[in-house]
Amino acid sequence: MLPEFRPRNFFIFLFCVKLLFAISVTYYYSEVTTGDQGSYIHDLEVLADYFIESPGAIADLYFGNQYEGGDNLIYGNNKRSLNFEKIILPIYIVSFRSVWITIVFIALLQALLMTAIWTDKKVPEYLKLILISLFIIPGITFWTSGILKESIYLVFALLFFIGIFFYEKYFAALIILFSAIVCFSIKPYNSILILLLILFAQIMLRQKASKIVVVAILFFIVLGLFILPLVDPNFGISRWSEIIKENQSYYYANACNGENCIPFDTSSSSLHVKNILIALFYGLFGPLDLSASNYLVLLASIQKMILIGVSFLCGFFVIIEKTNKYLIGSLIIYLVVSSVLTALTTINFGTLMRYSVYYTPVIWGGFFYFSIKYFIQLRAKRSDFNSFAKKK
Repeated sequence: MLPEFRPRNFFIFLFCVKLLFAISVTYYYSEVTTGDQGSYIHDLEVLADYFIESPGAIADLYFGNQYEGGDNLIYGNNKRSLNFEKIILPIYIVSFRSVWITIVFIALLQALLMTAIWTDKKVPEYLKLILISLFIIPGITFWTSGILKESIYLVFALLFFIGIFFYEKYFAALIILFSAIVCFSIKPYNSILILLLILFAQIMLRQKASKIVVVAILFFIVLGLFILPLVDPNFGISRWSEIIKENQSYYYANACNGENCIPFDTSSSSLHVKNILIALFYGLFGPLDLSASNYLVLLASIQKMILIGVSFLCGFFVIIEKTNKYLIGSLIIYLVVSSVLTALTTINFGTLMRYSVYYTPVIWGGFFYFSIKYFIQLRAKRSDFNSFAKKK
């Protein structure tokens, strides 16, 4: 059903799009405002200087998180941010410590992996459409570009999907294990939800997957749900309520000025039904402020209004179409859980726009799927009508 493109042309298109947005992200965080990217670049500079002078200390950082100059790092005490910096550090050094060469390299990796997925006939069409939205939807593309966690997470998420559909089962398991380790080290909560969805989808769609691949996926689900809490109490489900409260307190104190955060009812508990419903709406469709002075928030608000219409359209097609009810149900559960948890823990609109890229592509994928399907049907009907008219 999907249109076929020459792999070379498809790759060039994706690479150009990602590079354009990577340049935009880098410029935005360098010249317009401050953000995580500036802090990451500072830490990368410090780490690069240190390891060029003391190359023997690399193993201590990568395997023991030990670094003598940790006080000089902005994110030295943040494990997930430090993990991200360790992943991108070799790319940064190989890129002659140039931010611009680094973002070109990341865009190149993303485009190559996406092209490999698109040209693989074993990958389901709907999954391809979900992933392609990460490249062509402006807001999603913006937040998965540049030197941000999301950009590297996308690289290894794509690698993970390639591993699932790889024909060599043992090599595929190694790809899955390696990419999943990296994804968990950067975004553990999102990785757990995505893995659960993938496993359920594999079962519901009755796709043939090697046993070793299924075991690899199950291993990381068990690791995420049961083993990680033993390593770090913050990963325990029992701690989620406290983490939500701590995060909200931080954002109210440091990142909210009355107009750039989700309007929760602070007189009620964070997990009150009213606040959960607010989180669900804003997690999917926030921000919605057409009077915002920040042009990025304004553009995001316009896109979110479009997403509301797209969501209703997808819902209508799901109702009238004969689809896998269990798969649709799992996608809806994934959207609800992801959006609620994300919104409750990241109430600032700027952060929310970044984190929503993990689940909103599910809606865009549905929109593309139904659009292409009905376009093909319409073209077939026109072709039949033209043939009938010629005969007459």
